[in-house]
Amino acid sequence: METKKLSLETSHLVFVKNFAIPKTNGSDDFYDRDFPLGNELYQWIDPDFDKWDLVPVNKNTGEMKVAIYKQQKDGILKDLVDSLDREIPLMFILAHQQVSAFISANLDLLENTHSSVHFIYKDQTGRIYVITVSGDVEEGLNLFLRHLDANTPWRASDKNYLVIPMLELDE
Repeated sequence: METKKLSLETSHLVFVKNFAIPKTNGSDDFYDRDFPLGNELYQWIDPDFDKWDLVPVNKNTGEMKVAIYKQQKDGILKDLVDSLDREIPLMFILAHQQVSAFISANLDLLENTHSSVHFIYKDQTGRIYVITVSGDVEEGLNLFLRHLDANTPWRASDKNYLVIPMLELDE
């Protein structure tokens, strides 16, 4: 598949803005397996992180430019991802610490309890997941883990955002 520039609008998504996730420290963890109910940023963390034995990528990362898209049409995750017409490996965030770095700087996206921000992530074993942060800042944020192929319907009315790394051709 030929890699194309990200579109401003697709059948399921509309571009919101670009953002640069700051460099991250590979030793920072977004959750502590000994404290599964959350940390300073998250009030609740999905037990699936342990159940599915996610093997996090802990590494220092440089700044990563990403494009933020808002869902505009109901569908399952595969519909949203496929609408971007880009190979899945080009959509991975590099380390799980980037999720917290992004969320900390973009809390405005989580404006109500139905808002969610989604990231495509590959762990050290090569398994592909979707990491989701949902909720609102005042009531607390929740951290979820889903398989990429999950067929759960997503409603556009719930204010879902998808964060996709940008390539040089997107800039």
